[in-house]
Amino acid sequence: MPPLAGMRFGRYELLDKLGAGGMGEVWRARDQDLRREVAIKFLPERFAKDPTRLARFAQEAQAASSLNHPNIVTIHEIGEAEGLPFIVMELVEGQTLREIGRGRPLPTGRVLDIAAQIADGLAKAHGAGIVHRDLKPENVMVSRDNFVKILDFGLAKLRAEGVGGGEVWFDSSHPTWPETPPSPQTAAGVVLGTVGYMSPEQARGHPVDYRTDQFTLGAILYELVTGRQAFHRETPPQTLTAIMEADPEPIARLNPSLPPPARWVIERCLAKDPSERYASTLDLARELRNVRERLPEVDSSGSSGRTPATVSGRRLPWRGAALAGAAGLVALVLSWAGARWWEGRAPGARSMSGRPPVVAVLPLTNLTGQEEDDATAVGIAEVVVTSLSQIDGLQVLSRPATLAYGGRKQDLPAIARQLDASYLLDGILQRSQERLRVSLSLVRSPSNVVEWSGTFDGAFPQLFDLQSRVADGVANALRVSITPAERARIDARPTASPSAWEEYISALALLDRVDRPGNAERAVAHLEAALRADSRFATAHAALGRACWDRYRETGEVVWADRSRDAVQEALRLAPDAVEARLALAVIYRGRGKPKEALEETRKALALRPNSDDALRQLAYLLLDSGEGDAALDAARRALAKRPGFGENHNALGWVLFQKGQFGEAAAAYRRQTELQPDNAWAFQMLGTSRMMQGDLDGAIAPYREAIRLAPDARAWANLGSVYYARGRLPDAVRAYEEAVRLEPVSGTIRRSLGDARAKTGDAAGARADWRAAITLSRTALSTNPRDPRQLKNVAICL
Repeated sequence: MPPLAGMRFGRYELLDKLGAGGMGEVWRARDQDLRREVAIKFLPERFAKDPTRLARFAQEAQAASSLNHPNIVTIHEIGEAEGLPFIVMELVEGQTLREIGRGRPLPTGRVLDIAAQIADGLAKAHGAGIVHRDLKPENVMVSRDNFVKILDFGLAKLRAEGVGGGEVWFDSSHPTWPETPPSPQTAAGVVLGTVGYMSPEQARGHPVDYRTDQFTLGAILYELVTGRQAFHRETPPQTLTAIMEADPEPIARLNPSLPPPARWVIERCLAKDPSERYASTLDLARELRNVRERLPEVDSSGSSGRTPATVSGRRLPWRGAALAGAAGLVALVLSWAGARWWEGRAPGARSMSGRPPVVAVLPLTNLTGQEEDDATAVGIAEVVVTSLSQIDGLQVLSRPATLAYGGRKQDLPAIARQLDASYLLDGILQRSQERLRVSLSLVRSPSNVVEWSGTFDGAFPQLFDLQSRVADGVANALRVSITPAERARIDARPTASPSAWEEYISALALLDRVDRPGNAERAVAHLEAALRADSRFATAHAALGRACWDRYRETGEVVWADRSRDAVQEALRLAPDAVEARLALAVIYRGRGKPKEALEETRKALALRPNSDDALRQLAYLLLDSGEGDAALDAARRALAKRPGFGENHNALGWVLFQKGQFGEAAAAYRRQTELQPDNAWAFQMLGTSRMMQGDLDGAIAPYREAIRLAPDARAWANLGSVYYARGRLPDAVRAYEEAVRLEPVSGTIRRSLGDARAKTGDAAGARADWRAAITLSRTALSTNPRDPRQLKNVAICL
């Protein structure tokens, strides 16, 4: 029998009906035992005859009741009485969003307050694997003290039983704002399944996940800021078609005063493709709060108060028009929290140690399914690194420092620890015909909080116009100021030639894997083509210098060393402030036996970028080469202070200590590096060598073997051969040296060591042949660097 006022169900007495709809009735009731009022929803009698659906309902309601979140209505009990299934929940005194909206736009601050609370509640549910699937204005209550409560968790899945199998349930009784809203000022009426709030995938009968709730929330927010339903048409089928195929009328046209960042959040939620919405609803909630924090305060009535929003006591006046007019060369769809739309900013972000934020740009994940877009992903990452590196208030890691992490992003906190980065900038690349979509997120470590996110659409190569947008977004998220000079450098385009840019990024992709035979040679060809298209492309000249140096290392031919020097010098002629080019030239000078010139270039790089631990490490190596061991140790320790959790800084310290003969301290530095970078073969190799120099031959074997396991390398094999040689295991020593020669046939030092081992085994002829080959190889190296003490020593020993 249907419920009536005064009827009792166990300890509950029905008081009055609050609402009704296709899914049943909701009553106010009194719990006689606990002396409190509750809301009781009675489900249709037809559900009581379907054991499968009833069991499914009970399961979902129990799951929702376990969420225990302030923005989700509390479920007290489920049961059955008089043949009617029912659910008992907390009674929320307030209004539904349907009653609050009434077909008119609400103040932006109030909408964002409500939206952030809804997203918080949804994020809690989504984290527990529960998708609402029936969110709409009737299912969201705002209490009298402005707390938001999401209703009907557990009913949505029951109602969406047909989703995935083609069945779509909806109730078209209220396709728009009702002319006469429900009268009660308490719990919501039950008008479930209004067609205007379905996601495209739900309307098609496809399987849905948490992103369907994001779309629905976007539709609700659209309605709250414009006073109109996003997809309303004359009939439900027409509305479904609009949801699947049509774009809503632009928000900017209906509500021009809505701040652009708030509009971008709504537009991203309303993306037809679920993959274009938020990666997690927690990210959506954070973005809504970030946008809200930069608006003027809103009083409880929903009107703007007079108290300005502040950050660190500084006023943040609105400046949205500047962004709205910055179209650039390509139409970009931007969605971010922390975009540049206020004048004042808090002081630059600093860690507890006082050092600037360290940002690592991870390799973009190419989701286009096209191998040729790998180079595009590399090019975009290069643009982002280059633009962020212009900001003195940030310490940005070079792109090569992050290359190894491209295929293993599952544990971002672990990556941040290994790089000693305070923030990771991660992203994906997608393609729709000729247009590309780049989605980036700035993630704080170790909390994994998304501080900023941006989505950019356009045709490449125009997409590198995103460099200024990314720089603005990251700088504002981290409260770092951009000076006019930095702005000019950020906005500068590396080349005006699309073909030059495409050749350049193809070369970068090859240079990222220069360990593969032929890659350096192919990179040179691409860069030469780039420079034929644009001879003033400074960055391409610098990259050509790197590629030619790699060719020199491969072949030992001096002509490549000369070409490398010339290319980098041309890059610096065109762009004197290019830090990476100066460091590259220092490497070339060092390799060619010109320590004074190498030191000069490194110090110029440090003057341009004083926070660069890369430059400080290079300074340490150069000072060590010059015999200034104490100054080298100071530089290495300064680099370590910049990023104490970065393994390469421990490597530099270990190398200086090793060269100073402090082998115990060197071993400690390398051991720390192996802890920070357990996949770094060189760290294990130097740990073994430090132990060997301490006289701990047995302790050296395990690190050498681990180094070889991680990355078979000529030096590791040669060092293991040296241990075997010292231990008298001569056949093992010969085999190890032979493997080293196979891997690095141009090393005179390794070839001489093989000759020494052969001589000890009695193979005099083999030893003489190895020594002659070693002399030839070392003399070739001396033609490039006549002062190389290792090569001079090698020739003298072999003669």
